[in-house]
Amino acid sequence: MLYLLALSLLLASFETAMGHEHHVFEDVEAYMKYLKMVVQYAALVLCAFIIFLSVKYVRQSLIRTYTLNICIAGLVCSVYKVTRENLDPLLDPLLPDSNKIDNLIDSIFHVSMLFPALVLHEVQGTLLIAMTYLVFSEPVKYRNVFSRRNVWISFIVGNFLAVVLGFAMYFEELSVLHTLEIIRIHDIVRFCLEASMITVMFTFYFKTLHVLLFRKDDPNCPISETQRRNRDSLKAVLIYCTTPNVFLVLGAGASLCSMIDTQRLAVITESTRLAHGQSNILMYMEKNTIMTRLFISSLCALVAFPQYRLAVGQLIKRPLKIDRAHVTRLFASRSTETGNH
Repeated sequence: MLYLLALSLLLASFETAMGHEHHVFEDVEAYMKYLKMVVQYAALVLCAFIIFLSVKYVRQSLIRTYTLNICIAGLVCSVYKVTRENLDPLLDPLLPDSNKIDNLIDSIFHVSMLFPALVLHEVQGTLLIAMTYLVFSEPVKYRNVFSRRNVWISFIVGNFLAVVLGFAMYFEELSVLHTLEIIRIHDIVRFCLEASMITVMFTFYFKTLHVLLFRKDDPNCPISETQRRNRDSLKAVLIYCTTPNVFLVLGAGASLCSMIDTQRLAVITESTRLAHGQSNILMYMEKNTIMTRLFISSLCALVAFPQYRLAVGQLIKRPLKIDRAHVTRLFASRSTETGNH
């Protein structure tokens, strides 16, 4: 009798805990939905503002090319998210679950607009810190390697890799794919790619940190203006790449969880396919913080890079100069009129 009573109490406490966990998850989901709605508009405005600064005030450089590349992708993603939120009520009746071809086309379009822009921050962040470190550490050796042509080639390769990884993030969710072996291979390949990228990122990140903190300049050799400028650029890149580093950890962790999740499955069904990606907190956070991560990365570019801080200062000072010039002309014209009288 006591055993049955203890068992019933244990089951009741377990149900209460599960109910509490479900309630907490619902609260988190509601908060994430509100956060995504606010951030997608903020990301749209911020990306458009940074693109304007790049075109109007910032000179051509590796930092400018990188920032434009990131913000154009972020702007496209933000415009798509805002537009899609308003069009979904109209599109849902036109895309029934039975129509697999239309749903597949819609899923591919959704993937191409959303996921590559996010992965681009991680790929190009890795690329940027590697290139900047090499130019700073051995400028004579790598001065000609990173010409403008080679920089553009590297950025094109980076965008291609971002598209590949972006599609990989959504591959297992396409309803046309139900082959467990293909999904397992996909998850292993995706994790290996992201693990390789995070290894490169952290290697150059800590090498850069070591150079800035522990390398002592020779007091007998004065630092040239070029060396000082390169050191400032390296410092700015290090500050900026801290955020993509955190996002890479989240992405690689989610890839690992996804790989483990699919390896455990004995058979894939519609219910397991839909549950995939929501069963682990890392996978859930990765797929539901896309616009937040885009916004934070764009904001870090605006704050970390001195070219953009200077551009913001020029933009703020320009209206003041115009107002002063207008007041000066007005005062001069009135003085002339007074003298004529």
